Amino acid sequence: FDGQAGHLKLKCVAMQSGGGELPWALTPENEDADDTANGEDDYGFANIEDDLARYGKDELIAEALGNEASDLRKFAKKIEGDLRKVERESISDYVQESENLAKLHMKIKGCDDVLANMQSLLGSFQSDLGKVNMEIKSLQERATDLSVKTNNRKKVESQLVSRVDHMLVSSDLIEKITESEVCDAYMEYLLLLRKKVSFINSDKAKEVGCNVHVKPVLEMLRLKAVEKIRSFLLHKIYALGKPKTNFQILQQNVLMKFKYLIQFLHDHDEEIYDEVLGEYINTMAQIYLQHFKAHTRHLCRCQVETMTPSDTIVQTEESLSFTSPVAVRSLFSVPSLGGIANMVGASQPAPMADRSRDTSIFCLGDRDCVLKGDGVDVLMRVVAEKSKQRPEVVFKGALMLVTSSASSEQIFISEFFRSPNVLGKIFKSAFSVVDEFFKGQIEDCYDPLGLLLMIRVTQEMRSRMEQMQLTNLFPFLDSITMILWPRFKSLLDAQMSTVRNASAHTLISEGCEKFPHHVTRRYAELTASLIQLRNAASSEMLDHSLNFMRSEIDSLMIRMSHCFKVFLKQHIFIINQVDAIITTYLDRSLPADCQVFFQQKLESEITIFVEEELVERFGPIVKFVRQFEDAGAAGGGGGNSSNDSCKIPLAVAAPLVQGFAASWKKGIESINLDVMGNFHNMKTGMEILKRTLTQLLLYYTRFLDAVKKYCAESGTLSRDMVNIPSIIAEIKKYSRTF
Repeated sequence: FDGQAGHLKLKCVAMQSGGGELPWALTPENEDADDTANGEDDYGFANIEDDLARYGKDELIAEALGNEASDLRKFAKKIEGDLRKVERESISDYVQESENLAKLHMKIKGCDDVLANMQSLLGSFQSDLGKVNMEIKSLQERATDLSVKTNNRKKVESQLVSRVDHMLVSSDLIEKITESEVCDAYMEYLLLLRKKVSFINSDKAKEVGCNVHVKPVLEMLRLKAVEKIRSFLLHKIYALGKPKTNFQILQQNVLMKFKYLIQFLHDHDEEIYDEVLGEYINTMAQIYLQHFKAHTRHLCRCQVETMTPSDTIVQTEESLSFTSPVAVRSLFSVPSLGGIANMVGASQPAPMADRSRDTSIFCLGDRDCVLKGDGVDVLMRVVAEKSKQRPEVVFKGALMLVTSSASSEQIFISEFFRSPNVLGKIFKSAFSVVDEFFKGQIEDCYDPLGLLLMIRVTQEMRSRMEQMQLTNLFPFLDSITMILWPRFKSLLDAQMSTVRNASAHTLISEGCEKFPHHVTRRYAELTASLIQLRNAASSEMLDHSLNFMRSEIDSLMIRMSHCFKVFLKQHIFIINQVDAIITTYLDRSLPADCQVFFQQKLESEITIFVEEELVERFGPIVKFVRQFEDAGAAGGGGGNSSNDSCKIPLAVAAPLVQGFAASWKKGIESINLDVMGNFHNMKTGMEILKRTLTQLLLYYTRFLDAVKKYCAESGTLSRDMVNIPSIIAEIKKYSRTF
């Protein structure tokens, strides 16, 4: 029976009794009658509505509220009786279960005893663990102390062992240093000796008492090792100079393995080190001297003479006489000319054929292939092949011989001797031989293209040495360049002097105005080759020389053209020469700025030729138009004035019209024949023909306009006038010829 429900029922009984106070018997035992009389709401009537809403559905409450006739007192007694009954039943159940409750109580007590025992055991275990923890901490402290002592003892032991090892000279070390041959195993003992000697000379060794006894022994071993190393290295160095020995292989495969020996000498006996280095310098100097002498002799025999002093743009009688057998022999016999033949003992060459009109000697062709590759292939080709080589190929072979030998030697001495400043001493005598060879070759070279190629080869070799950081060769390469440039400039000046001093009458022959002169072709080939070889480093000097050469050849062409008595032939000659130069430049794919001068000159000469050709074939018409237009311009009418001075009489116009009508076709044909016969370049000839016929058409058109406008009787001349379409048709017919 729910307590709150019972309270609610009591509240309901009180409400049914008219809202008065409950009977005294129904009030709770713990409530004071005074409190009830004071009107306190012990049963919670203030919340009666909430209680009804909450418990109104209960069967008993609903029955009590719905039964108006029931006696609430009886009902309350009934409830009380029920409660007592339930209470007695509960007591009876408790009495019946009392034995079980007693057993449960005993079990709980037993559990309490077990737990108490466990608590006692755990307490003793915790006490034991505390003791163990204290022992562990004690052991840790002892272990830390032992570790510190052990480390200190190891440090002391290592220092002591190191000092003992450095001071101890075993009998095995003495035996190996004094009696063993120098080999790979010997260097291990030498390294051990070096450590001991370095230690014995340090400040730490002064604190050791046995230093006084050990130092003499180590000094004796050092002297013995230096003696053996000296003998060994000198023997190996002398072996480099044996005949037919590849000294570079011995350097890399034999000496380089023992570079520690020379380092030992450098650190422990500088006097012996200097002696060994000096012997190496003397030996290698002799090797390279003989090596370079042999190679330069072979290179001299391999060189072919590409040009002689007679191979100039304009060949004079003096230069042509150079090709005689006597002159050729004198070149190879006079020491002042370089002495290559005397130096190598070469045989006297046969006289060269007459090349006075050969233009190919100035053509570059495939000669610039010498600039490709690293130079090793050129050197191998010069050495291996028996065929003759051009001067620039021989020059690159010799230069490659010097640079490759010097660079290889520089790398070796920098790594082996740790002394990179002795290269000049080694190559001093060898460089003098090569320098003499280069001077002789350059002085005996009359080929400006070959010299310019040599300059380019030297510049590229210097760039390669700079990339390899071998700057020791810069003075040598610069000295070669200082020889090449003046010689090259003198050859260009000699070429231009022949042009400047040439006798124009001796160069002109009958009919030569129709074709490019061999002088022009030589100039075109030479300048085109020079422009092809021009680079940033040589552009300034070359441009100056090219401008000078251009002005000289232009002056010569004008002088040669004046040798023709016919004025028209003078311009035909110049047009053919300038056109040949431009064609050569176009074939070589040269820059457009190199052709500007000649393009302008060609345009000017063609304009003059067109006017003179028309004057020669259609002189009356051309002169009349010029005079009429000049008169009109002088009169202020510009050809359009109506004054009397501009009128054209019939007697003047009729012969001109009739003469042109009778001869215009033959005149055009003659122009066509002149152009085809006087200009070797068909493309240029076609352009000149078109411009000439076009100018003829313009002259005739202006003539007809003047006649029709200023001749009063022009109507009588209409049947004799040639119409413009007929002339255009005739021009097209000749244009198709090309």
